[in-house]
Amino acid sequence: MPTVAKMQQTEKLLIRKAQLETFETEILTLEAGEKLDSKSRLFSFSPNLDCDGVLRIHGRTERAANLGSTTKCPALLDPDHKLTILLVDKYHVDAHHQEQEFVLNELRQRYWILRGRQAVRSSWSRFLLCSQHGATPTTNEMASLPECRLRALVYTCRSGFFQANHCHSWTSS
Repeated sequence: MPTVAKMQQTEKLLIRKAQLETFETEILTLEAGEKLDSKSRLFSFSPNLDCDGVLRIHGRTERAANLGSTTKCPALLDPDHKLTILLVDKYHVDAHHQEQEFVLNELRQRYWILRGRQAVRSSWSRFLLCSQHGATPTTNEMASLPECRLRALVYTCRSGFFQANHCHSWTSS
């Protein structure tokens, strides 16, 4: 049976591996003690490497005493990586297919996914229940009018507008 410490260590290793596969140049730049290139997609996040080598962003909640360290500085993930897709799907299922903002909020307590809303939205399309919930209803095609509605329609023009009169033939019994 794996211990909590081993599971946390494995999670850090998986995140580190995923980050190395997607942000290799940025990680090497930060390890060398240099600043990121202004054209890097991570430049606006001001990322740093923690003691385990995990790329994290620092936000405005760093000084909050009541938040955990992973919430203050979430790990940065690429939305197209397989690990990120699996994490989004796991959080989606754990949230019992709740709304997208709820799932995104749960994810952001530990991870910062680039284009996170788009990643969560694409998660919905992978689940039949959710894709049906968000589907737009189809519109029915209008049928042709019956012949009795098309007979004896007389248009008269009075003072610039058309008036339609239905002529009914009534038979008395």
